[in-house]
Amino acid sequence: MEMLAAGIPVDQDPTTVRQGWGGLTAQQRKDKMLAEPVLIANLNGIPEDVRTDLRGNGKYDRVKLVQYALGLKLTDGIDSWVSCA
Repeated sequence: MEMLAAGIPVDQDPTTVRQGWGGLTAQQRKDKMLAEPVLIANLNGIPEDVRTDLRGNGKYDRVKLVQYALGLKLTDGIDSWVSCA
């Protein structure tokens, strides 16, 4: 995943990002979307339809879900979670 994310132009202007995205094959775009959905969805220059596709169908925002999950720290494993039942 890190290798795929390495080629994402995070410090570039939107025009450069758009041109770089357009120069990728469909498979390369899909791989980058899977490797870094949060980064891609929030990167200026990525086409709006791609950003919308990453976020989901409107019921919930998949990018925010991934962002939330990445922020969790599981130090004691799943057994340390309090049961909600």
